[in-house]
Amino acid sequence: MSDVREGPIDWTRWFEESADPSHWFYTAETLRIAADRLWNDWRDAHAEILRLVGADARAELPAEVWQRGRFGLPALLLSGYAIENVLKGIRITQWRKSGCSPIAEGKLDNYFKKHDLIGFANDAQIRLANAERQLLIRLEACVVWAGKYPIAKEAEPKELTQYGVGPHRVVTSDDQLAISLLYERLSEIFHSLE
Repeated sequence: MSDVREGPIDWTRWFEESADPSHWFYTAETLRIAADRLWNDWRDAHAEILRLVGADARAELPAEVWQRGRFGLPALLLSGYAIENVLKGIRITQWRKSGCSPIAEGKLDNYFKKHDLIGFANDAQIRLANAERQLLIRLEACVVWAGKYPIAKEAEPKELTQYGVGPHRVVTSDDQLAISLLYERLSEIFHSLE
């Protein structure tokens, strides 16, 4: 069986079909798996760094170990994108059930073009624990700037001005588990709406 299609592709139809919530969830899963690989490399590198530095505080770290030790922010970035896609999948499902479409005149609605993780969760009426809310604030900052750029796009980024939380370019050893638990909870909500 060939994956090659016969004839011209109807891009408008393809675009509209791709807006199906299951595609958002599939993308979230792919991003989560990629993030987990980076998380595992990051964790292993930090264990190696602690072992080497513990044996000799002046130890020269191998470049490869040092590089993998910097995978925390990219892991946080991909995790943020995964959470964002699950939340958007939930919202698209809710929109469709209310008779609305995320596609209008061949374009994705502006609502789905932003990275407002707290807003998506609030709009979906998902109750968040304070720790989950703080995690979403950090993930949103990572998606918008902290996981991609060395500085924010402005002197006072949204997480500082809107939420009263400082810039987050810090990754902790608890992040992977906290993200995994939140992702699983959101996945259950997504699947309960199908």
